Amino acid sequence: MIFRSYFRRILLILKQDPSGSLLLKVLVRFATLRFNKAPVWLGPEVFIQETPVASGIKARIIVHIHIFYWEFLDRTIAVINNYPLAAKFIITTPNTEIKNSLDQTVFRRGVGVETILTKNEGRNFGPLFEALTSGLESYDYVVHAHSKLSPQLPQDQATRWADSQWSFLLESPEIILRTFAILEKSPNLQIAYALDEETVKRRPFDWGLNKSIATRHLNLDKNSPKRFPYPVGGMFIVKPSVLTNLNEVIKSKSGFPRETGQIDATPQHFAERAIGFIPFLSGDTHLVYFSRSDQFGADLGFFR
Repeated sequence: MIFRSYFRRILLILKQDPSGSLLLKVLVRFATLRFNKAPVWLGPEVFIQETPVASGIKARIIVHIHIFYWEFLDRTIAVINNYPLAAKFIITTPNTEIKNSLDQTVFRRGVGVETILTKNEGRNFGPLFEALTSGLESYDYVVHAHSKLSPQLPQDQATRWADSQWSFLLESPEIILRTFAILEKSPNLQIAYALDEETVKRRPFDWGLNKSIATRHLNLDKNSPKRFPYPVGGMFIVKPSVLTNLNEVIKSKSGFPRETGQIDATPQHFAERAIGFIPFLSGDTHLVYFSRSDQFGADLGFFR
């Protein structure tokens, strides 16, 4: 199973860059991390001490879900009907049949749902920026999720990862209420997301093969942080100003390419990391939910 996963990944890399230069970069990076034991982020040493969640969370929330796979349609409908806070929903998809199905669905009374047919560009970030081009100033937080079935991962890993993200962002009322209770009390927390402790231990939090894109887009220099946490896989709750800043950077520099199964070194993979990097530019930080221990942390400098 592991070798089959690696073989699929190699095929995807060669499809993205038939010259083999990207594959060489990937192999060099893998060897560096494997044998040189580069520092990885292990999460906070201190967890947040939560207080009981009070009623009346006042955050103005907009929820964006991008659906590529049919398997997530019924799940999305259930989320819209059961989300525990008042929110507007925007659902994007490149699939006309999925959009038509959503348009014909009767949702619970009072919920606002807008469906948008988008291009299949930029993975989940292209549709996110296409859908949220204006009006963000009316909201305090953007919740962003997407249907995640990575072809280069074993199915059980991809499913387990997607389940943890959707539980945190959309499907667990208890965790959602706890998250927004913390965010409302802490204005310096610009982004929130879930990470699995075991996954984090194996993840070097840096620009990876996107360093050249980051240098061009964000004017990085030798003093810029080389390692920083970010929401792996691109699902998160974020303040609109972070999204606006990132959208302006990408739109002015490159835009997104058509989706062809690229696995790294593209504007969408840069965006996945930059969404975590940008808050640090203004001296703000992240809220991270560690799913296995069911705790939140905001001390993000712990590398080993």
